[in-house]
Amino acid sequence: MATSIPPGKQTFLDPETGALLSLGTVTHYIPSTTIFKNTWADEDQTEVNTNPIVLDATGSCSIWGSGLYRQILKDSAGNVIWDLVTGFVGGGAGGGDVFGPGSSTLGHIVLWSDSAGTEIADGGASLGPAQGGTGATSVPTNGQLPIGNGTNYVAANITAGTGITVVNGAGTITLSASGGSGTVTSVAVSGGTTGLTTSGGPITGAGTITLAGTLGVANGGTGLTATPANGQLLIGNGTNYTLATLTAGSGCTITNGAGTITIAFTGGGSGTVTSVDGSGGTTGLTLTGGPITGAGTLTLGGTLALANGGTGATTAAGAVAAIGAEPAATLFATNTQTASYSLVLGDAGKTVEMNVGSANNLTIPLNATVAFPTNTRIDVVQIGAGQTTILATGGVTILSYLSYVKMTGQYAGATLYKRATDTWVLMGNLSA
Repeated sequence: MATSIPPGKQTFLDPETGALLSLGTVTHYIPSTTIFKNTWADEDQTEVNTNPIVLDATGSCSIWGSGLYRQILKDSAGNVIWDLVTGFVGGGAGGGDVFGPGSSTLGHIVLWSDSAGTEIADGGASLGPAQGGTGATSVPTNGQLPIGNGTNYVAANITAGTGITVVNGAGTITLSASGGSGTVTSVAVSGGTTGLTTSGGPITGAGTITLAGTLGVANGGTGLTATPANGQLLIGNGTNYTLATLTAGSGCTITNGAGTITIAFTGGGSGTVTSVDGSGGTTGLTLTGGPITGAGTLTLGGTLALANGGTGATTAAGAVAAIGAEPAATLFATNTQTASYSLVLGDAGKTVEMNVGSANNLTIPLNATVAFPTNTRIDVVQIGAGQTTILATGGVTILSYLSYVKMTGQYAGATLYKRATDTWVLMGNLSA
């Protein structure tokens, strides 16, 4: 019996707009990881696809695979369209069903448990609650919600009980209280334990209830009724507040005014300085201009030592090396280049973005030309479609896995760190 022939190429569409994902990307990993997994452009597995695959202008490409994949689809701007586990199971590199084993039923939602595509559940034409769905296939009317019935979900409206009205709209539900009615026959007010008193109640028709008394400390008041004199403050006494002024001790005077308190020092001593000199001690700093016997200036010089809160260095690079840290500014800084580029000292600790449409090079200079401190780290990202190659100037050594120095594709990343004077280690998404 003849079977349906699948399309020679896969065409990817935006599931929300139906638009072709022109120049989008498809990246494949081992499921549940970020480890790349190969796909091929032909059934015989002779041509390995790039990873990610860049879709053509029609949003199409040829993908042949083996087993299950984690597939991430992005549009040309890098926005994630989906991140799903899919695969080609049951027929080798290109045979079998896409998204399920050969025994899956057309139009049904099927779950699998391993890389062989073992079926663990056939959800039928709708995904049930046990698989994270609702089990429903009908389109809900205005205001309907999926409400559990002990087995599944039922699309139903909220029922208005006593004192409530429900108005269902397109994507909206409005609940209102319809209220009640009654008659107040008597109103009285009590000050409770606040220290306040009330008068004028109970009111059985119309009237006014008047507050009086003194609000206690426990209720946010002061517990006092006296008017404070100039300079008096509320000072706690362990039980309540006491109105009192500050007491002047030795060496000071206190002047109280209307809303002001002035405190002045009366202490001090007298004498004559005949000579002043200074020393930097073990700090690394020096003092010149002394001793001063009349009038003069002591001038600081030297370099503050690491043990005294300095760096012991006179350059930014030396300071970084001395304290064993990267400049704080390198934690977030980027340097975007649109053509081949040679690293400069300012790239230390930065991410260099190579946004080039054609093949390009990122060159590591000799230490004699650009003296990066040992242990300098530089991240590299291939932003453009053009493949970036990491090159070493003559005399520079690059250490990398299998001597790979080419970025694997657009948005691939790598890290360089300086291991010795002219030796750098390169690691990341690299190919031969």
